[in-house]
Amino acid sequence: MREINRIVVHCSDSAWADVEVIRGWHILSKDDGGKGFNDIGYHAVILNGFRKNSRLYVAEDDGRIEPGRPVTRPGAHAYGHNRRSLGVCMVGEMSFTPSQFDALEALLRVWRDWYQVDPAQIVGHRVLDSGKTCPNFDVTEWMEGRKI
Repeated sequence: MREINRIVVHCSDSAWADVEVIRGWHILSKDDGGKGFNDIGYHAVILNGFRKNSRLYVAEDDGRIEPGRPVTRPGAHAYGHNRRSLGVCMVGEMSFTPSQFDALEALLRVWRDWYQVDPAQIVGHRVLDSGKTCPNFDVTEWMEGRKI
């Protein structure tokens, strides 16, 4: 197993998606508007209940955590920080559901404890890349409110 010392929180910047949709965006060639990755860049995706479009809400999917890239492999989610990090993506743009935040808390607690990640190293993507606003909320402030 590789050494993990950071967890990076992202958002999809889309109203709907699931792990397969995001995987499709990531493996699509750059010429076709994708990333050109060999797999989804994130290790987990937290759904908001809208998988295939922004009109069809499925309550059972709100807050569902779907596995992405295997945690044994470095992600492709935070340039220069992938080798020793895990990436989680919350489906959404500027707001997220209470179920998503509950799922994020649960996942971060498990990953933090399992990989012994210093809570100070659980950050939003924007902390590592000043050109980003992702995940569009202050992860550190949110964690303090949740006492993570």
